[in-house]
Amino acid sequence: MSVTIPFPTTSPQRIAHLSAISHERIEPQSHGVFECTLTTVTPLCLKSHFAHVRLELPGNPPHAYLPGSSIRGAVRAMTEALGGGCARYFAPPPLPPRAVRTCDENGICPCCRIFGFAAERDTFAWASKVHFQDSDVAPVVWQKYPVPPFGGDPAAPGQGSGWLTFRHLPAPAHGARGEDCVDMGAVFPFRVRHHNLTPAELALFYHALTLGGLHHILGFGKRCGLGACKIEVTNPPSPVPNFAPHICVQAWTAIQQERA
Repeated sequence: MSVTIPFPTTSPQRIAHLSAISHERIEPQSHGVFECTLTTVTPLCLKSHFAHVRLELPGNPPHAYLPGSSIRGAVRAMTEALGGGCARYFAPPPLPPRAVRTCDENGICPCCRIFGFAAERDTFAWASKVHFQDSDVAPVVWQKYPVPPFGGDPAAPGQGSGWLTFRHLPAPAHGARGEDCVDMGAVFPFRVRHHNLTPAELALFYHALTLGGLHHILGFGKRCGLGACKIEVTNPPSPVPNFAPHICVQAWTAIQQERA
């Protein structure tokens, strides 16, 4: 089911583009590649992508891979919800509070500094500092699971007053009909390249990526228990950065309750 993570009451630290570390050169002390694995905790449904994969990778035993864009979307959503984002991709009503006003060149929020944004509403854009590659091809088990149509879930309490996300639920039972899903227990290695992240941006991003061992939820069927995944980094930074000063404590508490 869908739930609402409350907006923060204070604005994330915004930096004018002239003061922010940008892209003219790669800072040698702040770039690298995270070697990651994504493990499906409940079945994963990526409808059109998996339909393509089954044609692209025929044979037995079956194999599949995940698009980097799907993983990136889940991690960006958590970066926003943890208190690092603005309302750039928030669809009112009602209008979000000033604390999450859409950023501009005079004040770029941490999430937009990390993930970038296109010049959709004005002439200013920002390139991403993180790049998610498609996962490696990995062995999978295909199962069919019922996936309800979009909008079948009642509105989340407090919808419009925070970030919409989804609760981690037990997986539904598979059957003879439904959408082709990668069953639980599949392990997909993937890589995230990063460059020019400040210590604060790295701490926020790394925590949004791993969620302290909690589950991301991606793909279709989130409302009924599909799509729970765990991301682990096999070469974590040393030391692992302290995320606590860079997140909204209220938001992190709510995420812990919903994603355990």
